[in-house]
Amino acid sequence: MQRRGQPAPPWPGGHRFRLIDATTIKEPGPTGSCWRLHYSLRLPDLDCDHFELTDLQAGESFKRWQASADEVLLADRAYAHREAVGALLDQGVKVVVRLKGRSFPSLSGPEGRPFELLAHLRTLQVGQVKEWPVYFRFGERGWPIRLCALRKSRLAAERAKRKARRKAQRKQYQVQADTLEVSEYVFVLTNLEPEAGSATNPDRSQTRFRTSQ
Repeated sequence: MQRRGQPAPPWPGGHRFRLIDATTIKEPGPTGSCWRLHYSLRLPDLDCDHFELTDLQAGESFKRWQASADEVLLADRAYAHREAVGALLDQGVKVVVRLKGRSFPSLSGPEGRPFELLAHLRTLQVGQVKEWPVYFRFGERGWPIRLCALRKSRLAAERAKRKARRKAQRKQYQVQADTLEVSEYVFVLTNLEPEAGSATNPDRSQTRFRTSQ
């Protein structure tokens, strides 16, 4: 089941912004079936321009979406998969996707040296935002991209750590120390041009990646 609307007018700079997400829907009753609703919201009007209803076997992925080169897709960490992100970059589509821990290995450049994520994150003070040029690969292909990070407040960091410990306890595994440390930060990957989406530019007419914590 799909529905598409008219494209939103472009923002300054010619970009069209869309929020991508999915949610689970359960039919009433103890034996009710579960479905996954995938949807796209246009910014700034939050009008739904596309949705699709699937079973739970259909995961959240950028592969499900069609986008044009003037669009920016914003998505949470469930969409941070190298193959799908790389395919969008090949099409000229812009993305802003949140990362989860080390699930998206980054490199310092095309030569393949690992980007030492924690070493770079540790240079941030609470509330500070910073960005680095990085590189990622999938198969024989590679793409440049920007990593933008924010160090959370102490309260937000402790809340994230408690959540990680509860999840580990519920699923019966030992949470790693570096996993807890990484949860002190919010970080996203984007190929949006720095002049259109700076991590630190205070000009509010531009897109900013700073997230309140």
